[in-house]
Amino acid sequence: MSVGPLGIEGAVGLQHRLLGYVRGARVHPALLFTGPDRETKWRTGRALAQAMLCRDPAPSRPFCGQCSACLRVAKDSHPDVIAFRAEGEDTLRIESVRELCAEMEIGPLEGPLKICLVDECHRMNTSSANAFLKTLEEPGPGRLFWLFTTRPGLVIPTVISRCLSFAFPPVSAAAGASPWEAPVAAALASRDFGPLVKALDDRQTCNGLLGYVQGQLRDVAVGDAAPARATAVLPAVSKLSPLTALRLFDESLELEGRLRSNANGALMLEMFLRQIA
Repeated sequence: MSVGPLGIEGAVGLQHRLLGYVRGARVHPALLFTGPDRETKWRTGRALAQAMLCRDPAPSRPFCGQCSACLRVAKDSHPDVIAFRAEGEDTLRIESVRELCAEMEIGPLEGPLKICLVDECHRMNTSSANAFLKTLEEPGPGRLFWLFTTRPGLVIPTVISRCLSFAFPPVSAAAGASPWEAPVAAALASRDFGPLVKALDDRQTCNGLLGYVQGQLRDVAVGDAAPARATAVLPAVSKLSPLTALRLFDESLELEGRLRSNANGALMLEMFLRQIA
């Protein structure tokens, strides 16, 4: 099932489809939200949690947004909504995942449901994912797990197999230019990667650059170079065929995994970008 990003044309009907699903009689205990726009998926997940827990829903609105449950979900303070966003970590460590699973074993405090939201779930390493998998296999009554990722290719298949997936397509470039646009464009045009490599001074910066390049490759691979996006696709990338862009995108997912353990990320990224130039 494919769901469009909120806030762009056609999103209202798609939002209602998702909201209608979670308001239905039966909801799958594990949902996986994939797509490049991290914040849109997270806001959608929070809205779905409001729809599940709202105390004053109506046929014309899946949640009121004003009751105590809705307001606390919006502020990430509802006791039955566990929102896990590990900022600044390369991986979701097994200790954190075990604490999360233990917290979800405790019954809900205010109703029949308890919801767990895990952002960027691909950052679980193998040990963390396997520990989490045990909870997904036997989630317990009224337990719902909603996983979010911008890198679905790094989520282990056994986790994906236990989830109902909703894919969010790329968002329009109207959101604004990336800070990587100018330096990457200059490096690809001149084939002088020295200034760009010097800016890659830590792993987080390397990951930021790779994420930008992945978005570029994905847009070409799926044919999303429509006029609304034309100015956002770099000239060197737009010249790639869809098959070449798809091959490089797949390679970028493997590279992302290597960046977690290899200290020389700048060199690996330079070698990767030279395939595009």
